[in-house]
Amino acid sequence: MVSGAGTNRPARDMLSRRHMIGSLACASLLPASTACAAQRGTEFTPEQFGAAGNGRADDYPALVRLAAEVSRAGGGIVRFGAGKTYRIDRFLSTRTPSRSGVGHIDFRGCNGLTIDLNGATIDVKGDFHRRGDVRGTHSSTHAVVPLHFEACSDVLARGGTLNGNAGMTTADRRVAEGPGHGIMIVGCSRVRLQDIHVHHFTADGVYIRGRGGRVSRDVRLTNVRLTNNARQGLTNSGAVAVVATDCAFSETGRTGGDYFRAPGAGVDVEPALQYDVPSEFRAERCRFDNNRGAPVAAGNPTTAALVELIDCSGTGSPWSRMILTCAQARIRGGNWHNIQIAPGYGAHRKFGTDVNLEVSGGVWSGDNPGWGPVFDLSRQQPNTWIHHNRFLLRSPQPFRQTYLFRCANPNHRFEDNEVFVARSGHDGEGDDLVGQFAGATVRRNHWSTDLRGPGRFVNNYGRARLVEQERFSGAFARSGA
Repeated sequence: MVSGAGTNRPARDMLSRRHMIGSLACASLLPASTACAAQRGTEFTPEQFGAAGNGRADDYPALVRLAAEVSRAGGGIVRFGAGKTYRIDRFLSTRTPSRSGVGHIDFRGCNGLTIDLNGATIDVKGDFHRRGDVRGTHSSTHAVVPLHFEACSDVLARGGTLNGNAGMTTADRRVAEGPGHGIMIVGCSRVRLQDIHVHHFTADGVYIRGRGGRVSRDVRLTNVRLTNNARQGLTNSGAVAVVATDCAFSETGRTGGDYFRAPGAGVDVEPALQYDVPSEFRAERCRFDNNRGAPVAAGNPTTAALVELIDCSGTGSPWSRMILTCAQARIRGGNWHNIQIAPGYGAHRKFGTDVNLEVSGGVWSGDNPGWGPVFDLSRQQPNTWIHHNRFLLRSPQPFRQTYLFRCANPNHRFEDNEVFVARSGHDGEGDDLVGQFAGATVRRNHWSTDLRGPGRFVNNYGRARLVEQERFSGAFARSGA
């Protein structure tokens, strides 16, 4: 339950939070445990298996042999050449009879595995066309995933760059995305990704999921940059305790070419109905900038248990919405620009679990005439508590919409916030409507403007559930006052 929201938190959410706390405790021990496991393992290099690492030769066969040998050994240390570029000059095809025999670089069943990129780059072929040759909406051709981990534990990958070259990829219209991820984690536990830049992949920078009843758990990203990927920066599809610290999830859908696949989010916490344990994601001091879709999207509270954004920041494209339709979501602190809070705005219409969202202690600013800070008109009526934030609206011209704060939800509480609307947002001598609070609880907010007239900004509290101690400064007032 969001504090003060007046509903009971589902038992499943309580269980999920215990899992989260326990998982984070295990994750804090990961570097030491991984180091111990690596010390017991054998060291491998791509050159031992024929890789050139010169950025021109096709190193795909060597990397396949490397991954196969490391998997047979059950783990070890893979050390790439310092600053080298390893080229994967192939794409895979799943259609017979033209099946290419090409697959992902697959590390499977390892227990104690370190991938030390050592400042190297893995450069993946992107100059190919994805035809809609499977039911008209899917393609049989996909990019190779350069780091694919399945059923592994105690994994550390660090210190390099993965480039998917999606700016060179073309596709038939309406062809769905394929598994062209930079890093894919399937049914793994205690995984650490550190100091890696993953960019320009035809699907997601990092994709985490389970398989065969095995759920991915305890995945930590530290100083990982996921930029310019075509579909998502990171996707969590049924993974517990995914934690990102000092990471960037930015420019999703902006590949430098025509290739883009919806939804274009920085992070997507996706439904994973085949797993009993719902997804969890926490970000601390992360950036979410200029994604074509939502900075963070969670579309179903039944399968998305917990999303927390602590001291994070981001800049949005026009109409960029923070979509947190999950059992428990919190945004605490941070600076957000041209990003809208949209509780309950999701792809699914019927939920078996309450939606709870708390937004506190942050700065939300906007200079786009079409930007509205809060949009809460959901029929699901999520438990929303927005409090102790600063909202700064400094549009260089009049706002193109009326209600900048739209809250027609009886479970919405808007309390103790400071709102400033610059006079440049006013469009004439009459009343410009800023807040529409039909059914919400609104109290102790301070509304101010540098507008002195003619005209004024107003709020409409006509059907609000409760209004107390609202304050107004400048040419700002309650409608009808």
